[in-house]
Amino acid sequence: MQQSAFRQQVMQRLTRLARRLRTDRALVGAGVVATVVLAVLVMQFALDYTLRLRLDMRCALLFVVLGLVGWMTWRKLIQPQRLKFDERDIARVIEKRFPQLDSLLISAVEFDSGRVGPAASNSPQLAESVVQQAVEATSGLAIEDVIEPRLARRGTMKIIAVMVVCVASFAIAPQTMGIWLDRNILLRNVNWPKRTIIEVDAPDDRIIKGAIGDDLEIRASIPAGAVVPRHVEIVFETKSGKSGREPMTGVGQREFRYTFARAKEEVSFYLTGGDDTTDWFETQLSQRPTIDEATLSIEPPDYTGIAPYVLPSGQRACEIYPGSAVSIRAIASKPLLSARLMNGSEVLDELQPLDQTITASVTPTESQTLHIEMTDLDGLANVRPMRFSIRLLKDNPPQVKLLFAHVGNMVTPAANIPVEIDMSDDLGLGTADMLFRIDNPDASQQSVTLPDFKPQSKQYAAQFGWPVKSTGAAVGEQVAVFAKAQDLNTVSGPGVGESTTITFRVVTAEEFLAEINRREQEFRRQFERAVDNQDRLRRRLLTVLSHIDDQTTREALELELAPLERRQRQVLAQVNVIRQQFAQVLSELEINALDEPEVRERLEQGIITPLTNLCARELSQAADLLRQLSREPNMEMARQVDPQQQQILNEMQDVLDHMLKWEGFQQTVTLLREIMQLQKELNVETKAELEARTDDVFDD
Repeated sequence: MQQSAFRQQVMQRLTRLARRLRTDRALVGAGVVATVVLAVLVMQFALDYTLRLRLDMRCALLFVVLGLVGWMTWRKLIQPQRLKFDERDIARVIEKRFPQLDSLLISAVEFDSGRVGPAASNSPQLAESVVQQAVEATSGLAIEDVIEPRLARRGTMKIIAVMVVCVASFAIAPQTMGIWLDRNILLRNVNWPKRTIIEVDAPDDRIIKGAIGDDLEIRASIPAGAVVPRHVEIVFETKSGKSGREPMTGVGQREFRYTFARAKEEVSFYLTGGDDTTDWFETQLSQRPTIDEATLSIEPPDYTGIAPYVLPSGQRACEIYPGSAVSIRAIASKPLLSARLMNGSEVLDELQPLDQTITASVTPTESQTLHIEMTDLDGLANVRPMRFSIRLLKDNPPQVKLLFAHVGNMVTPAANIPVEIDMSDDLGLGTADMLFRIDNPDASQQSVTLPDFKPQSKQYAAQFGWPVKSTGAAVGEQVAVFAKAQDLNTVSGPGVGESTTITFRVVTAEEFLAEINRREQEFRRQFERAVDNQDRLRRRLLTVLSHIDDQTTREALELELAPLERRQRQVLAQVNVIRQQFAQVLSELEINALDEPEVRERLEQGIITPLTNLCARELSQAADLLRQLSREPNMEMARQVDPQQQQILNEMQDVLDHMLKWEGFQQTVTLLREIMQLQKELNVETKAELEARTDDVFDD
């Protein structure tokens, strides 16, 4: 009976106190955990918002936050709830609070739970008495006061406050809290709202590729609407472990640049400026593509007759004829993404590289320097490409020469003109002709068949006689003659070469001889001037030599004789020209079949041969003697000068007398021809008059 009252009045109160105590502990722990979680999240928010943490740093911070929250939850919430706290523990707490119970309550709880041993060894009356005393002792005590409700309320207030702060934060700044949630909880790459935004010029994978040894430029810009910071810095770390922090150079209003000069190792970096800090970026370096080997193949056009050929390895310059096809085969140093055949900045062809092999073909129409622009799989191009120089050779038209040896501008119908033709072409002649046209409105251009001409030959030369009669030209008409040749050029040709046009007039023998006589008179006057020059030279020499003695110095003698030597050589040149002119006259007479024996003898024996001897011996020796005398003064040599000069003058005078004698004869002949012509004209007129009178008589 007493135990039943004890359970109703005491044990139920103790059970409620134990349950309440566990609840209060849970509230206190939850309040502490909520406060710690809020503090840690605020710290995380502040750090990320202030420092704009990178993803790896946010991951590390979230790991720390979760670890701290988990540890506090274990210590303040889970671990306290795992501790066993029953009625006996509550009884001990009450005994401490109310010392007057003097272990009565603890003993009663023990007796009630049966933990004092078997009933056979204990007095039931004693147990019942203790329980009765415990009921009476606790009936007037406020044992619920052993639990401090203030701690539970404080914990509850903390939880409510944390919830209110969280709800208010998301209600007041949903965008900011959403960004915090994305960045720090969901670990997404979402940027904080900021005044400064730094955009790095880099691919989406944040890997900037460059070439080893080149300047690697990092570019960044501030978009419109964002605040431009006073300065932007690059923070970098090389692959070898070297790190640094350098200011970037401002370019314009919104751009910043930094250059890693002659980059040799890869770098990781990020940029910071204003309230923005970028993510980490990487650089990737590799060698630029180059051409390791290249060969040129040339296929000349068919008309050249040149077989296709390949240039020696390493030769990158060639000379080709128009129409030639040039093929380039190149081996690159690494696999390629694309390639283009370039002529300066002009794209000639988009090539399709097969791994590292490139082939290109072009038929140039002008001289040009080609190169292959290559891009590798990393997007690097060749900055110093191998160049191929192609020089287009000009396929010159044939060279044509036409010569009428010793022929003047007048010929007789009986003339047989000696023709000399020389034609040449580097790649072969297609046609060869000699053409002429009579200066007559009714005449057309005519062709002369050339002997032994063979097409495709590179050289053709011919010498033959061409009778004037074959032209059909009448006396008084002019004939224009030229040679013409075409090459085999089927690409830009054919090339046509023509000689200088030679024109001659067909005259009677009398007209021709009259012209020859006129020319001989002109040559004679020239020779008279040469004789006069030689005579004056002799007189000047006699004056100079009269003052020479053994004391005359070499310098003084050379000063006097040097001009005279030059004059002597000038006379030699004059005489030689006159000799050539008379030789030309003789040749023309021969060509026109007018070289009668007496004429040939007169010209050869009387003029040409003596003048030849004068030029070859006397005049040349006289000039040499004057030079030797000026260099080696010698009286014996000086005495040889005048006899030599006198002999020259005598021989020249003999030739001149011969010219004058023949000229007088020719004048007489000419006069007789004129008289005969007048007589002939008189006879014609007399005959015409008689015929007229006879007609009148018969008419009467």
